[in-house]
Amino acid sequence: MIDVLNAFNNTTKKEVKEVKPVTVNKSQKKTQQVVKKSKVTFVMTACGRPDLMERTLDSFFKYNSYKIDRYIVTEDSMDLDVFNECKRLNSQKYNNKIEFIFNEKKLGQAASIDKAYSKVETEYVFHCEEDWEFYCSGFVEKSLKVLQNDKKVLQAWIRPKSDKILNRIDDNVYTISGVPVRDVLPVSFKVSNAKGPGKHLTINNYMGFSWNPGLKRMSDYKLLNKGYSGIVEEHMIDAFYRSHENKFKVVSISLNDKDGFVKHIGWNRRADDPTASSNGKSPEESSKAIEESKKKREDDKKRAEELQAIKNSESVKKAEENKPKIKMPTVSIVMQCYLGEYPGARSNPINKFHRAINSFLSQHYTNSELIIVSDGCEITHSEYNKTYKDNPRIKYAYISKDGINMYDEVHGKKQYRGVPRRVGVSISEGDIITYMDSDDLLLPGFIAKIASLYIKHPDRKWFINREWYDHINAFHPNWVQANGVGISIEHHSKEDIINLQSSLGVSIVKTKMKGDYTVSTPWLVSHHSDCNIKWENSEYPISEDVAFSRKLKDKYPMGMYYNDATYLRCHYKGAWDF
Repeated sequence: MIDVLNAFNNTTKKEVKEVKPVTVNKSQKKTQQVVKKSKVTFVMTACGRPDLMERTLDSFFKYNSYKIDRYIVTEDSMDLDVFNECKRLNSQKYNNKIEFIFNEKKLGQAASIDKAYSKVETEYVFHCEEDWEFYCSGFVEKSLKVLQNDKKVLQAWIRPKSDKILNRIDDNVYTISGVPVRDVLPVSFKVSNAKGPGKHLTINNYMGFSWNPGLKRMSDYKLLNKGYSGIVEEHMIDAFYRSHENKFKVVSISLNDKDGFVKHIGWNRRADDPTASSNGKSPEESSKAIEESKKKREDDKKRAEELQAIKNSESVKKAEENKPKIKMPTVSIVMQCYLGEYPGARSNPINKFHRAINSFLSQHYTNSELIIVSDGCEITHSEYNKTYKDNPRIKYAYISKDGINMYDEVHGKKQYRGVPRRVGVSISEGDIITYMDSDDLLLPGFIAKIASLYIKHPDRKWFINREWYDHINAFHPNWVQANGVGISIEHHSKEDIINLQSSLGVSIVKTKMKGDYTVSTPWLVSHHSDCNIKWENSEYPISEDVAFSRKLKDKYPMGMYYNDATYLRCHYKGAWDF
């Protein structure tokens, strides 16, 4: 037994630096509900690289989750072979849903964009080039919320800083319509030989406007009297918007410099020089320019393939040499325990205490520990010593009460005790921590699911479950109305009911939260052991678990919600007790 009555207050965990909140609370949810469903047109500029264009389109179709109204692609290579390959792909692979514009004369990128945008009838356009690869979903939805709710945002970057971006992105995170964003900071830089050999170009206070993949408002585009081709260069267009009276800015919707949605894949495969227009040249000169451009593309492609082959070979070799072994995490379960009587208490607390512990010992995943924290309960103390004190997977701590029980009323306010769980956390040795009540049951896969999430999502600091099992009474109309949960819990069907008559003598039903609703009950929350958030005593109207969850999600925004019913709630005051 460990007595930590006076020791736990000084216990701290190593704090890991995190960005600001990415939670969905009720106020954010209300804001999100007013975001309208806007039509979006996809526009891509291409120039002689159909293989890269195919990779870009394939990845977009795979990861985009927002309905696109039209797809428009301008191809500026003036190469009949390229045109025919585009037609083949459109017919055989893309069901002819792409509207190709094949430029008869080379226009360059800016004029090609203007030509495509002249056909756009939607309020928003998702702009793209043909040498990108998408790898994460939700970018259109998040960008749309940002652009709809902050008219000063010109672009919402979906490319991560780590993908060779020059601009620094502010570490401070804030939300726009519930979407976490960071400000892109202006940067000055020099482009060597941009105007010819030895002629360098200095760009000052570049805000971040670009033709990289991202959502744009057509209304912002229409502020340019002559379109993009009236200014031509991205940095000059950036300067126009930077000096506009609307005080435009650019934000990133990546929570850190590594996370993003798309990466550049055309580093060694530059498109044809957009300024090398054939306008005004003789047919012989134009034909020669096309052939030279085609040879350049083929040489670039061959060189890129050779470099990629070398890189792949080295990567495979290095990966084999440094292949990490999967770490099987230790899971700590903290069980705050008081087996005495109190208003609304469950029946047969001692039997249920042993039943709860047996459900822990019956888990499929055994790299775990149970920490029983006696909340000043001598019964718990006695039962632990009689049965579990020699079990290496079960720890015990005792904390003296300060005269206040859970749910007591002091000066008319209900009291909630969180300190015992702080004690349990302070002596835990697991990589990830979760909780259970002493009168409930863990299904056999409870710990295995948490360990799996920890392994698969190492960047997530917490996991909150949105499913569990309740007594069938949880869906009785009178109980639903009395507890005000009708708006937040999914209705069930007969197939959802599981009959446990043979073991518990009751029927239980899966309870699942609707939409973005969540609850802060401790047994639905798991978090990394290095999250430096302390459980505290609390009083009405904020219970100890709500206060803890809010602080956890506020300080550590990189979390995850999931649905997996592996916990059985066996008691609810006045509704069921089995």
